[in-house]
Amino acid sequence: PMKAARFAVMLVLVGMLACIGVYTLKYIPAFVVNQVVLQEEQGRALPKRAMEALASQKGRPLFGETKGELSRQLSQEPLIARFSISRKLPDKLSVKVSLRPLEAVLVVAEGDRTQKLMGLEGKTLYPIEMADGDIYPDSVVRIVITPIYAAMIEGGRRTGQSGAVSGIVAGQYVLDNDG
Repeated sequence: PMKAARFAVMLVLVGMLACIGVYTLKYIPAFVVNQVVLQEEQGRALPKRAMEALASQKGRPLFGETKGELSRQLSQEPLIARFSISRKLPDKLSVKVSLRPLEAVLVVAEGDRTQKLMGLEGKTLYPIEMADGDIYPDSVVRIVITPIYAAMIEGGRRTGQSGAVSGIVAGQYVLDNDG
């Protein structure tokens, strides 16, 4: 019984020391993010908000909330399909990202004025910020649609009817490159 009690006390002390050690890691200057290494599977640029989130990590504690906070920010970016974040001691944060493989970019335009962009993957539409319009290469088809047609597509998505999107996917609409 005496050995068991000693073992329990030692186990509690070791646990407390480990917790204190992990807690203090975020206050050691050697473990501050000085470099964020980014790797996108296709070598493309990332959406502007994702790049801002990555840049904001510099100077932050490597063992603080950095990884969790960055994970939350990247998971809110609709064009990012998946990502992984890892720490590389002493001061590096490594981020691997895969963008969604869009089949088309819908350009909502009236005349020469582009109003918004949407990415099409299967029957799912993702909003694209105007600043991110050039992330996908020219090999991704760009389809110019009117605001009225865009409203019809978005309205169909809200009501569960994806006829307009299905038509685009199935190639039922004639598209020519000359406009």
